[in-house]
Amino acid sequence: MRQIGLIAILLITSMPACWAQGFFPRPGQQEKQTTVTLNIQLHTPGTPNMAATDATAAILRDQQKLFEIINHECDVLSATLKQSCKIAELNTNSSSPNNFYNAVPMLTTSANVTFAIGEPSEVK
Repeated sequence: MRQIGLIAILLITSMPACWAQGFFPRPGQQEKQTTVTLNIQLHTPGTPNMAATDATAAILRDQQKLFEIINHECDVLSATLKQSCKIAELNTNSSSPNNFYNAVPMLTTSANVTFAIGEPSEVK
């Protein structure tokens, strides 16, 4: 019985040390990378009964605009924060809804981009 009490006391006294390990970084452990996330949507009106080739060409133009905006945004972040910037993750999506009832279609092109911010030696 005495051994069980001793084990219980050891467990109770060691719990704060175990608890603290989850909150403090270990020596040599890297800090989390600073990131900035940007969501962009471009909407371009089409024409009624728009041909698929015309819709595709409009979507490609919008994607080119998105990439230019993303590159410019990285330049702005780098100049503003005085640190390097690189694209860590990029997702793009484009959609062209069907023409229901001869409505004017709205072509949508979107991007979700995550920039990694860091010192010039850290981000390559």
